[in-house]
Amino acid sequence: MSRMLYLFPKERAGVTYPYVYWDQMFTDDELKQVIDYCETLEKMDGTTVGKNGEQVTSNEARVSTIAWANPKEESQWIFDRFLWVADRLNERFYEFNLNGFESFQYTVYEANEDNPGKYDYHMDTIMGLDKPIEMAETRKLSMSLILSDEDEYEGGEFYIQTGSPDQDKLLKMEQKKGRCLAFPSFMIHGVAPVTKGTRRSIVVWVEGPKFK
Repeated sequence: MSRMLYLFPKERAGVTYPYVYWDQMFTDDELKQVIDYCETLEKMDGTTVGKNGEQVTSNEARVSTIAWANPKEESQWIFDRFLWVADRLNERFYEFNLNGFESFQYTVYEANEDNPGKYDYHMDTIMGLDKPIEMAETRKLSMSLILSDEDEYEGGEFYIQTGSPDQDKLLKMEQKKGRCLAFPSFMIHGVAPVTKGTRRSIVVWVEGPKFK
């Protein structure tokens, strides 16, 4: 399998990169099959983790439509590709102790004048005493596969916070269709409001035992 692997900004020993990315994870034809499959999934409003680890809908923090996909005969090849890429990226750049993932999330952000699609700054790794008991493992490596062309939407910038917000320590990740962004799940990140069109992506959280 020939793929294009990219690193931000330069590979150096001992450095934890805020993100890395992989282009051409799927061919154009495969990407169309992925999108077509995602569109068959049952959709619901996006949620966030609230008090006591419960999933809650909050139009203040997150405005999106999501669908969950579990491994099935027709989707196993998608899971296999994500696992393969996650393993390559992790092996080279992070060296986390990972065990895999059980599902992926298809996420759609729509432009809306009154309540545009967005996801305020958050962390994928679930911290604190409210961690759900059923989460036996820790989210360690987050992956976001961009499914929309740049001309299909406006806004929707993907930022990672690398320092205090009042110091403008925000790193904008360049998005393009077919690019898979990967970053440590403890990095604070967010999707800016979509002001025009529709932004689609697949999100994966690769898990493993607690950091040590």
